Parts: sequence; C-alpha cells; structure tokens
Amino acid sequence: MYYSSLMLKIILIPKNNDEYDEYNGYNENRKIHLTNNIGSFTYGKCDLNYFKIIANENEYIMKFIVDNYNDKIKFNINDIDVKVNGCSDDRIEMYDVNGIIYCETPKCSESCPINNSAVCKPKLINNTIENICECLPGWKNDCKTKIFLDYRKINKVIVISAIIVIVIIVIYIIFVILNVKQGIIKDIGYIKLLFSYNIEIIIN
Repeated sequence: MYYSSLMLKIILIPKNNDEYDEYNGYNENRKIHLTNNIGSFTYGKCDLNYFKIIANENEYIMKFIVDNYNDKIKFNINDIDVKVNGCSDDRIEMYDVNGIIYCETPKCSESCPINNSAVCKPKLINNTIENICECLPGWKNDCKTKIFLDYRKINKVIVISAIIVIVIIVIYIIFVILNVKQGIIKDIGYIKLLFSYNIEIIIN
C-alpha cells in the first residue's frame, strides 16, 4: 500500500542542544538554513535529491519526520550525525545576509595562470587586488616562466671536489716517497702498487 499524501521533512538540530525544535528554513538562533528538505511520496518513494544544508561549522543531528499524518506509522529511519566543516585554507569565509558562513573561491586577476602554473591565495577580502597570485614550484616571475636547473653550478662543485681529492692524493704520495727511507714506512713492494694505483685514480 502506497501513501501518496505523506510529506517527509528533514530537520537539523545542533548536537550539543537538548532542545528539540521542529522547524523548516532559517532559524535566527541556530544560524541554519535548509533548502528542498520537504518531499512527498510517489509510489512509495520520496526523492530529496536537491536537499541542501547551509549552516555554520558545528555538529548536528539530522532527523526525519512525517508531516500531515496523525495515525501511527512505522518509520525505520535512524537519526544521522552530520558535521559541517569550515572553509579550507585555500578558500575565503564569507557571511550571507543571515549571518551564516559560506566559502568562496579566491579571485585573482586574469593574468594569473590559475590551474596551470599558479594558485590564487586568499586574503581577508575576496577581490583581485587583495588576493595573491602565487607561482607553483618550477615557475617564476609572472608564473609563465619555467625555472630550469643550472648545471654550470653543479659542474663547478664537481670540479672543485675533484681538485681537492687530487691534492690530497698527491700530498699522500709525496709523504710516502719522502718517508719511505726514514723507516716510518717500510717498502715491502706495496709502495709501487700504491703509487701506480694513485696515478691511475688521477688519470681517470
């Protein structure tokens, strides 16, 4: 049996508020606005596809009630916990005429290549003058110039490191040659191998 005359309504109450107040629409005290939260049953089905919650950041309880029906009815729908989050860091908090916070995408000038090589960073006021056009990694200046790796600096570091290593090896070889006769280092055949090995390193 289908009830085509039944009206289903969704209400929202703050989780930390014990007062149960059935309302539809804007509530001055709670700063909540519900749109498309009332639907009727058609062949036993009630669609609320366009239901929308506009509320400040808080935890709420969503309840389902049946309007215009006074007799007993079995209603197997549990309450739903709802958490309304605040705006993310890349968006701006704005207030509507009812004092409810909503989020806006920051606006930058048309010259800012958003979604390509830059992002628009929000300030307190959402306008193209206040907001900041910030380049993504790898871009500079007007966010339209790529940053290329300068290999010349890397080559300088490699050359300097190689010179330091060669100087250390040369000093070590000189030390060995000068002290082999002083008894500090005894030549048992390894001096020739060491010398030839170090020369090979220098050449390579």
